This record gives sequence, structure tokens and C-alpha cells, in this order.
Amino acid sequence: VANLDQGAHRLVAKIHIFVAHKADWYTIADDLRQFDAFPKASGPPTLAHANTVHADRCVGGSCACGAVAFEVDAPLERAQYCHCSRCQKARSGAFASNGFTGIENIHFTRGQTHLRSFKLPEARYFKQTFCNTCGALMPRLDPERGIAVIPFGSFDTSPALKPTRHIHLNSKLPWI
Repeated sequence: VANLDQGAHRLVAKIHIFVAHKADWYTIADDLRQFDAFPKASGPPTLAHANTVHADRCVGGSCACGAVAFEVDAPLERAQYCHCSRCQKARSGAFASNGFTGIENIHFTRGQTHLRSFKLPEARYFKQTFCNTCGALMPRLDPERGIAVIPFGSFDTSPALKPTRHIHLNSKLPWI
């Protein structure tokens, strides 16, 4: 939750909410107050997330409404935070957290017909794939490079590999 800092005319984070539901691969590294739920008793409800049962060697995920689900049946090859301005706009956040695997390692177990994509015409690789019902970002398959790009927020179960590399730091927001 952020408030507008009138002196500097910028948003400044004041608290962290829904901390109990944060991804276990993400570490909160500041001293802001943390809340497991919305701090006001009359706050908005949270979304119930669909849990998908996966084999021991699989990591899986789904969209917010549960219409789309997927499994990754091999370890991720790479995981990183991208600070480029395109990812900031597309994720409405300071950066994107993505995992990468071979295109052959990801399988949609339901709802593939709900997937839609948006590609910037001037970008060779930048593309977003999302559920057409809830808008949640989903893995995108890149046949040209033979990879799948998986938004970390789409995982239901945490992969063993955590994002550690930061890229496009020249676009990093100054408050990060």
C-alpha cells in the first residue's frame, strides 16, 4: 500500500499486506509494517487460489480464477528479476519475476483455450500471455528460442530455483 508523498510527488510504500500469502521465493527486506490480511476489518476480500495436484517432480501453477493450469516437469534453467520499462508497465510493478525452462518442459493441464497474448509490434521478444477470463499472466511459449517464460506469480507451488539475477538495471525505479 502506498501513499503520495506531497513533498517529492512520488509514491512511497507504507506497509506490506497479505504477507502470509507472499511467494516463499520473495524476501521482504525492508522495515515496513507487515500484515497477513488487509489492515481494515472491512477491507476487500482476497481471491481463493486454485491448488493443482502435481507429481513430486513437477511444479505447477494456475491463473487467479483457476480456468488455466500448467505443470513444469523439469527444473527451471534460470530465474531472474527484470527491471525493464516494458515489464514495469506490463506487470504494473517495479519489476517482473520470471522463470525459464525449455518449451518441451511445460504442459497446460487445463484451459489452454483461455490463453490470449499481446505482443508489442516493435519488440522482437516481449510478449504477454494471460487468461482471458481473469487477466492473470500465464507462461508464454517462445518457439523461436525454444523456451517458456513463466511469471513467478503464476506458480501454485514454489520451484526450487529462486530468482537471484537482476537485469535491465538501467531502467530500475529509484525507490527500489
